[in-house]
Amino acid sequence: MSGEDVIARIKEYEGVRTDKEVARLLGGTSKNITGWRRSGVPWERLERYARERELSLEWLVHGRGPREVGLMLAEDAGDYHVHEIDTDLFMAVTNEVQAMLKEAGLPADDEKAAYLVAYVYNDLVKSGAKAPDRKKIEGLMRLIA
Repeated sequence: MSGEDVIARIKEYEGVRTDKEVARLLGGTSKNITGWRRSGVPWERLERYARERELSLEWLVHGRGPREVGLMLAEDAGDYHVHEIDTDLFMAVTNEVQAMLKEAGLPADDEKAAYLVAYVYNDLVKSGAKAPDRKKIEGLMRLIA
């Protein structure tokens, strides 16, 4: 998180130009802004600021995704389905994916690995299969490598 980028996004959102105005919005001083540019704005201040304005922290901190939280919630809830997790199947998928990633010399504990496990598990649930398909996992691994 770049303090400089966060401060720039606050200025853009609020339509203000000076560091003094940003400091006031965050409950700080102009001196604070100087330090925040280098070391980042304190999390508590960002969290409070975002909550008060219903802003996405993802947008505020990283500049990604919708700016307002309301836009994130505007998706049709009909697209989401809640189902009970088959823990045995989930663990079988997790173990198989982790073993295959390790065999391939790829990290087995990063975000990509977690997405791979989730994808394979959901695919199994949708298809009704009872065990992970190694060939399918190998193909997916090539995509994330």
